[in-house]
Amino acid sequence: MKRVIFALGVIFVFACSKTEVPVIPPTPVVQEETIKFSISPDMTSNNYLLNKDTLDLTILVNSKIPSQGILYSIQVNRADSSVAVFKLDTVSSQSSINIKATGLNIKGNYTVKITLTSKTTPTNTINKNYTLSRDRVYKNYLRSSYDLSNYDTWFSSAQLYKSDGSKYLNNPFIDEQSAQLDIDGDGLEDLFYFESYDLKISPTPNPPPSLFMNNGTTLKQTNYTGANIKDPHGTKILVGDFNNDSLPDIFSNVAVDPPFGAFPLLNDNNHLLLNSKNGFNKRISRSRFLVYRMFRRY
Repeated sequence: MKRVIFALGVIFVFACSKTEVPVIPPTPVVQEETIKFSISPDMTSNNYLLNKDTLDLTILVNSKIPSQGILYSIQVNRADSSVAVFKLDTVSSQSSINIKATGLNIKGNYTVKITLTSKTTPTNTINKNYTLSRDRVYKNYLRSSYDLSNYDTWFSSAQLYKSDGSKYLNNPFIDEQSAQLDIDGDGLEDLFYFESYDLKISPTPNPPPSLFMNNGTTLKQTNYTGANIKDPHGTKILVGDFNNDSLPDIFSNVAVDPPFGAFPLLNDNNHLLLNSKNGFNKRISRSRFLVYRMFRRY
């Protein structure tokens, strides 16, 4: 009997005893360093001037790189329309990355938004905005007139608006002489155009050329204010950089119509209109034209 009571007592003691579990200390949370970065070229003054179609950008991280790397998000928008011309999202564990942002081929202002976010801790993020100005766009006009006649875009008569805002009732491209070129260096091709007129009008009006300036969607007629052309009516227009200043010039073979009923011959006059940042402000007449010998095929 005593043995039974002893055994029961032992069982009771073991049943009432607690199993002690070793305490594991919590893993310390490593606090990430706040992301910081700088860029080259320095655009912090927000007046950076770009003179080419691409922006070569280096982003340098000035803080410790998170364990899973950093998500880089870069977007470039046109300031006048908010149209995105470049967008890139990429992940890197490097302390710096080089980016070539493309699409800056139109003169104007752009906004550059750069966001860096930790892949480990999404709340650890930073973004900065910059602005830059795209300077005059220079297209290569040192090519043959034949090559330059293969325009970047082909215009429709529906895109042309007269200076008073009205549209043409008939297609003005059917029987008129015109040429496309980027007159003002904004990256958009404009139109140099000779208006038609009634040959029965005496004396013949021989109106000056018209310029249709491209705003990205339409072309609106503006008055020609360049160098004076005597009795102009272009029968052949060629485009090229004839004085090697990187600006597109106009060679116009001008035909002067005689008064109605007169001897039906045309007096041909060649004119070379030299472009500048202020427009076509210089004319080279036929007597001086040989100085600007053209080695162009058309």
